[in-house]
Amino acid sequence: MKRKALATFFIACGCLAMVFGGTNVRADEEFTIDAATGYSEPHSMDPTLTTGGDQYEIIVHMEEGLMKFAPTTEAVGTNPEEMAAEIVPGQAESYEYDEDTLTYTFHLRDDIVWNDGTPVTADQFVYAWQRLVDPNTASSNGSLLNAIVKNAAAINAGEMDPSELGVEAPDDKTLVVTLENSCAYFLELTCSSQLMPLRQDVIEGNDTWTEAGTYCANGPYVMTEWVHDSYITLEKNEKYYDYENLGPDKITFHLSDSQTSNLAAYQSGDYDFISGVPADQIEALEASGDLFVNPRCNCTYLYLNVDSMTDWRVRAAVLLAIDRDNIVENVTQDGSTAAISLIPEAITTSEGESWPDAVGEVMYSWLQEQYPDYDLSDYVGRCELAQQLYQEAVDDGWNPDTSMDYQYNTSDTNKAIAEAVQSDLSNVLGINVTLNNIDSAGYTQTISQGGFYIARLGYGLSYNDAIGYFNLFGSNGSFEYSGWSNEKYDELVAQAHTMKAGTERDKVLEEIEAIMFTDEGFSICPLYDGSYTYCMDSTLKGVFYPAIEGVTIFSYAEK
Repeated sequence: MKRKALATFFIACGCLAMVFGGTNVRADEEFTIDAATGYSEPHSMDPTLTTGGDQYEIIVHMEEGLMKFAPTTEAVGTNPEEMAAEIVPGQAESYEYDEDTLTYTFHLRDDIVWNDGTPVTADQFVYAWQRLVDPNTASSNGSLLNAIVKNAAAINAGEMDPSELGVEAPDDKTLVVTLENSCAYFLELTCSSQLMPLRQDVIEGNDTWTEAGTYCANGPYVMTEWVHDSYITLEKNEKYYDYENLGPDKITFHLSDSQTSNLAAYQSGDYDFISGVPADQIEALEASGDLFVNPRCNCTYLYLNVDSMTDWRVRAAVLLAIDRDNIVENVTQDGSTAAISLIPEAITTSEGESWPDAVGEVMYSWLQEQYPDYDLSDYVGRCELAQQLYQEAVDDGWNPDTSMDYQYNTSDTNKAIAEAVQSDLSNVLGINVTLNNIDSAGYTQTISQGGFYIARLGYGLSYNDAIGYFNLFGSNGSFEYSGWSNEKYDELVAQAHTMKAGTERDKVLEEIEAIMFTDEGFSICPLYDGSYTYCMDSTLKGVFYPAIEGVTIFSYAEK
């Protein structure tokens, strides 16, 4: 039997903002942070139902999983102000892993309680994980544990009862997790909000349990006020085991996706931190020293609905006609890079090479083989092929007068990107595109119902493995909103889950992505790999941002 003991686990692509410094806040002063992280009203504060940063950005301050992200003062890169993030024990004090039986045994801390004083117990983790995979919960992340934890996929498909999930609590302080396959990123996964413990006694029969006053927290902060469509206020959790080392007494998240108004509030001194700024202000903010840019594990892409765009050549033409260099250079202007793959630069192969560097321009590879007379390394060549493919589709019956809608969630940047795509499709293909912005709170629910031509979304992973993106799509994809399915794709995703990390698995993952950009696909149109732009009060220290997770954490900030 082989065992591995607990050790601090560093995030290879973690990064962050500002080194620790001595506090400038007097002992008798309240240390508060007012932040606008670019999101409007969250559609839910239920950790199981989390679908994006609008919820997780706040939940990560209130809830804690078996492991957690923490700052480290070790500098990374060339910027001395950067700070790496690491995975450290959270609610778990230690663990063992048995490679022979694929079993993790976590030992919970003795000093962990909820904010109302109720002990945190292993069975609360069991309840949360079973609730996640239960198809009756209808979580968008219900497939998160598929092919990872024993029986998760079968339960999610309605073939087994949630009680048969490979997780059990032999006693209050011991959690045993049995994997279905070896999973190199499992510890990173336990930081996810969906895998944090939940109180069955609080949730069931209580429709308002996510509101201030009834929300139970086992993490560093507690929700004390939620003025809907305005702000959420958190205060230190006096019951938290690391209470003495926490930073701000109070954190207020202002619920606004207006980059313009958030910037105005920051510049007037009302906000200490904002993320996301209007593109036309980036140059001035960089010159003034107010703007910071950090890497981000995120890909922004478009869904091309296969039920609306039934001809693959139309979808391929749309993908080719978009000028990604223009988007990153003149629209976002924030250090983002034009996508050549669905997988962002922060994700690496088993040998540590950036995924896009390893696979090359996979979005265009198959088309280049089929149409060798066009130079697809150049935007002009891509436009020429786009026009050729679109004309072929028209000759075979596609209506050239088809008007397409473009759905996007409200923000200044998203609107500007939509306008850029609208212009490209009009100029290159003569397609009329109508833009439709939807409030962030109901956006994913709206596009999940289909009925659109084009819809924008961005997705960031909480672990370093390309499979996380491939899990989103195909017949079993948790974010498959384009209506696309492919049997070979599904088979290869399932196969990759059974393989250990290594070059052979990398080849399978590459084959999976290649299928997405052939005549059997083109339902996903990657735009760019995102970066993280923010402005922060110069006296604020110790704010950190794990690039792999994609959230800003203020718990240990100082002034």
